[in-house]
Amino acid sequence: DFLLLVGSALLLIALGAGSFALRDEYHFGEFWLWGGWIGVGTFASVAGFLRSKFRQRGFTVFCVVWFPVHMAVALGAAARYPILISLLPVTVELWVGFTIAFWLFALPPKGGE
Repeated sequence: DFLLLVGSALLLIALGAGSFALRDEYHFGEFWLWGGWIGVGTFASVAGFLRSKFRQRGFTVFCVVWFPVHMAVALGAAARYPILISLLPVTVELWVGFTIAFWLFALPPKGGE
């Protein structure tokens, strides 16, 4: 378990450093870099928490629609407001998204799958 944890940490460091190296090499903005990492983080957290629900076509479609909305809200808030203020619209959007998902797909409570 310890080696897996260390390996995962090293992989994350390599991916993070690599993404900034690619940004410098190809001259794209930080906005796109952070947007990509926000998308990866959102997908990883939802996919880990709700892994079994991705077998349902409706849930997969919901996520494909919801992730770009989440990224637009998160990046729009980050571009317009200081970081602490930008957390408010992102928190509201995440709450609305998860609430809709719970209503539509009868998601399990935390820890129960």
